[in-house]
This record gives sequence, C-alpha cells and structure tokens, in this order.
Amino acid sequence: MTTVDEPNTRASDDADVGTTFTLNGEVVTVIGDHEHLLSALRDELDVTSPKDGCSPSGQCGCCTVLIDGKARIACSTLLDKVVGAEVVTLEGLPDDEVQRYADAFAACGALQCGFCTPGIVMRTKALVDKDGRPATQLHVYAWPWRHLCNDRFQAVHFGLFEAAGRVLFPSWYV
Repeated sequence: MTTVDEPNTRASDDADVGTTFTLNGEVVTVIGDHEHLLSALRDELDVTSPKDGCSPSGQCGCCTVLIDGKARIACSTLLDKVVGAEVVTLEGLPDDEVQRYADAFAACGALQCGFCTPGIVMRTKALVDKDGRPATQLHVYAWPWRHLCNDRFQAVHFGLFEAAGRVLFPSWYV
C-alpha cells in the first residue's frame, strides 16, 4: 500500500529525481550515484571541507558534518539517510563563528596540518550547541577520541577542545 503523506525524494528507479536535502541553508538535489554523503558533497556539490581520510570505514572523523544538528560521519552515511535533512559543513557556518574557532585553536597552540580540522570544528560545534547547554570539561575531553590525527595526536586534540571551551564558554573554566 502506498501513501501520499510524505513524498519520497530518493529515487529508486529514476536516477534523474535524486536525493533532496538542505545543505548549508540551501535546498539541493543530488542526482549522481554516490556511495555515501561524503562523495556527493565533494564530487557533485563541490563542498571540500569534509575530507576523505578513511572512507567508507568512518574511523578518522575528517568528514564530520552536522546532520540535523548532530555530528555525523559523512563517509558512512548513506544518501537516503539525509533525505529532507539539514546538512551543515564548515562552509555553512557564519564567518565570525569560524573565526572564533580559529582564534581559540591558535591561542592554545593547537596547530596541525589542517586536514582533519574541519571535522574537528564541526564536532566541536555540535558539542557547544548541544541542547543549548554548555558541556562539562570532562565531556569536552571525551570528544577528541572520535578523531584520528597524525599530528601530535593527544596534544592537538586536547588543545583544540580546551581552547574552544575557554574562548567560547569561559564560565566553564572558573
């Protein structure tokens, strides 16, 4: 039995219909045959901040994006999981917010090659936006383990989250 309550924007037989979702505030339709969201973002939509470090295993976190406000790994997210969803990448953040993250990370000396930085920023954003409440320091320290980095692994990750917390929410660290 077929219902007409919610139209299916993911085509199963007609590849011309595609997958429709909101990307960085703009409704987009992906037509190509993509293995996962990351490939659609990079190959068809020209969004380059999510990086392919391990696809499709989803182990490194370099391709982290926000899907309906939650941090998700794009290389292991099938396109049918984002139909009608809101997907946000680093390109979709306001310039002043991106600058706050950059300033915080630089102030703490959390420097690295930059390959995984967009994914770490998006996961950090999910953390600070979660339920509109500040997270605890322990929660901030738990998040880096979802990202693999070859550049000074622990120091970089702890520094990134410490800096983000101190600059964005100084009252956490009283």
